[in-house]
Amino acid sequence: MATMMMATGTILTNIYKTQINTKASDRQILNVSRWGTIILAFFTLIPGFLIPSAQLTDLFLTLTYSVTAPFSFCVIIGILWKKVNSKAATASTLVGIIVAVAWVILGLNAKINIVYPVIIASYTAGIIVTLLTSKEDTAKA
Repeated sequence: MATMMMATGTILTNIYKTQINTKASDRQILNVSRWGTIILAFFTLIPGFLIPSAQLTDLFLTLTYSVTAPFSFCVIIGILWKKVNSKAATASTLVGIIVAVAWVILGLNAKINIVYPVIIASYTAGIIVTLLTSKEDTAKA
């Protein structure tokens, strides 16, 4: 939450200072940043009061798994396997996110947690693309 608030303040400051009022004083910029952050924080808290705690936790975990699981191939396998390239990293991330979105839309998360199919799909895609394209990269070098 704190990171989001800091980012909001920075973004509002940059937009206000460069797009809306280029001659704004430091005091005006500070006020816009403060009030914009307070307003955004208020609107971000509203779903927390409307969604039951268990559902909110499940939603947060699903979103976290949907994003972090596909990127784990890039980080973990990228460190351990020298042949991994940017094509494989991109493919594994895209396939993982597509599988995650499909998994949620199809309502399968209640049967099998989203992290398992996403990891399997993204790692499989990353390995296949690496094996298919690593020869191309070696030939270019």
